[in-house]
Amino acid sequence: MLQLRTKLHLFRPVPKIQGLGTKLVFFLALLHCLVNQALAADVDSLEPLAASEWSYDHAAHLLERAGFGDTPEVVTRFAQMTPEAAVDLIIYYEQIADDLPDFQHSGIWDEPMLPDVDLHLRFDDVMAKAAEVGEVYGEVVADEGPRQLQDITDALYYKYLSSNREWERVAQWWAERMLITQRPLEEKMTLFWHGHFATEELKNDDYRLMLNQNETLRDLATSDMRSLLIAMSKDPAMLLYLDNRLNVKGHANENYAREILELFSLGIGNYTENDIKEAARAFTGWRNQGLEFIDDRQQHDDDVKTVFGETGNWDGEDIVDLILQQDAAGEFISSKLYRFFVRTEISEQMVNDLAENLRGDDYQLKPFLRTLFLSQDFYSEPSLGAQIKSPVHFLVSTYRKLDLEKIPGTPYFPAATNLLGQALGNPPNVKGWDGGRAWLNPSTILLRNNLIGHLLFPETAAG
Repeated sequence: MLQLRTKLHLFRPVPKIQGLGTKLVFFLALLHCLVNQALAADVDSLEPLAASEWSYDHAAHLLERAGFGDTPEVVTRFAQMTPEAAVDLIIYYEQIADDLPDFQHSGIWDEPMLPDVDLHLRFDDVMAKAAEVGEVYGEVVADEGPRQLQDITDALYYKYLSSNREWERVAQWWAERMLITQRPLEEKMTLFWHGHFATEELKNDDYRLMLNQNETLRDLATSDMRSLLIAMSKDPAMLLYLDNRLNVKGHANENYAREILELFSLGIGNYTENDIKEAARAFTGWRNQGLEFIDDRQQHDDDVKTVFGETGNWDGEDIVDLILQQDAAGEFISSKLYRFFVRTEISEQMVNDLAENLRGDDYQLKPFLRTLFLSQDFYSEPSLGAQIKSPVHFLVSTYRKLDLEKIPGTPYFPAATNLLGQALGNPPNVKGWDGGRAWLNPSTILLRNNLIGHLLFPETAAG
């Protein structure tokens, strides 16, 4: 809850407003204006906020954006620090022990059913393999009868279902981490990268791939763009999702090459179709075998390629290096981070300044985030109250402010966020979630209201 530090005449007479809903809207609008007045700083300035301006409300804003908000007691502790100390405690979170439990597998996923790691649960591939060799997943094709493949079909369906159910447990586990972590930026950045490097469990149908990717994104959450781009280019979940197993010498598949340029690093208009074709050749032979990355040199195209006007015998890591030499990479990545943490609208000058900082720090993320979180622009009036929380942020932030120690069983977190438009582990497509106003429509607004009502007044909801 925001506490205004200035003396305000909240009780002077105002015109009578009819209706509880109207009164609530009026009060929230008034509060928004007053908070903005209390916090306002210079727009589009990366100059740091002065220590003399730092307040409880600035600390609350920082904790909400760099994490998921927190209790008044935690906000007070941060308000008693200098801005630099508060931001550094959030960004350099490695100094805080990560003693949260690892995910505990239930065992519903049957490991002995996985001898055919290259089938990747594709129904047609499984049926073709069954017809060819007579056995898949430990199940044998029946000698006779109208349903010779029934046992194999049943085994495959069980694998689909068990992976989906186990992923829901992973989503619940991840939500628990967001709720109780003492390193909120780590989880907030993991959530950001999950939307940026969007991958779907429902397509891969192996929750273990998605869990491993989640842990990789967490490990590299505030590292540097080169490490992240290379890690995701070798990530088994990503390689399977974007069909790079089909990307082989002489028959290049362009899916991954297109997305790394368009969605992960440069943005539309900053590469050519030929760059995509040549980059795809550089990624040939990169595939997964089960949970492992394989660099299959027999399937790698060793001929020279020309990408961004540079010619050489490039491989996937070389493509990442060439990408980061493009000015557009700094502009694209810094703009996306800005919109995630600050506000949707970003000026051309701010894009240029942020991109210059990011490139100047060799795409290291911690210096970039430190500058952003200390900047006057971060606390300026257009940045305050300017975000519509994602469904995950909305629920986790509510629970953290209520000082809950566990995600409630009701509403069931994965189902609730799914209904609100954000199913962890299953972005709508490779572009991820649009965010912003796309989170809201008449249905999701009503559902958000009902979820909070159920949480705060369970006896009323039950009745």
